Amino acid sequence: MRAKDLAYIATALLVGAVAMLAGGLASASGPWGADYFPNVLLTTQDGTTVHFYDDLLKGKKVAINLIYTSCKDECPLETARLVQVQQLLGNRVGRDIFFYSISIDPEAGGQWMRNSAVDNPRFLATTIGNFFGWTSRQPTKSYAEASASRMPEKQEYLFQSRCGACRTIGNGDRVGPDLAGVTTRRDRAWLTRYLAEPDRVRAEGDPIATALFEKYNNVPMPNLRLSSAEIRGLLSYLETHGARGQEVQQEATAAH
Repeated sequence: MRAKDLAYIATALLVGAVAMLAGGLASASGPWGADYFPNVLLTTQDGTTVHFYDDLLKGKKVAINLIYTSCKDECPLETARLVQVQQLLGNRVGRDIFFYSISIDPEAGGQWMRNSAVDNPRFLATTIGNFFGWTSRQPTKSYAEASASRMPEKQEYLFQSRCGACRTIGNGDRVGPDLAGVTTRRDRAWLTRYLAEPDRVRAEGDPIATALFEKYNNVPMPNLRLSSAEIRGLLSYLETHGARGQEVQQEATAAH
């Protein structure tokens, strides 16, 4: 959605943050009602005019992701991640909770509760459920069993939180290419630079980056602002798991 005048909305959300509001508590006489949230006009992706409070918030529970319409780096990654969150929440979306993406002026002020839109999707889904007080219908383990639960290693978490929304290792293409065997197909120095500054590599006309951009629907690899240590960790993870990913690919091809 595009805001006609969202500079007056009381938020301090940064791009890539998810705000959650228990709109069911929003009444005209309460602190979170029409006197708190502006009722500015918004235009939907279908060209329909709606009011921010009356049509989107009033009487509803919502999760709002604020983006820049022209964003070509983080925003596609955020959208892919939130698609996973919606899938985890299932049929609650559109019934118990509504997801909105709104393009906003970055100078808006105020404060909401926020979480990173590119965090682990299960964490985000759980956070949303806890925020609204939803009781999970899934059986849970007791605290006595918690010690036996596997926690992801640092490198695995890094891959899942930064890359897992758009890419797999051995399970086929998503928004971007399957990364199985990528460390054997690509020069390590190239991979290191591409992870560090994909936008600059693409702007320089690098043939590999250009081919990837064209093959995957002109969706660019986002600049994730990775540190040198994070890049080394990701490459190490890809080296360790890439061979198994290639085996999975070969098995799937043989099965067909």
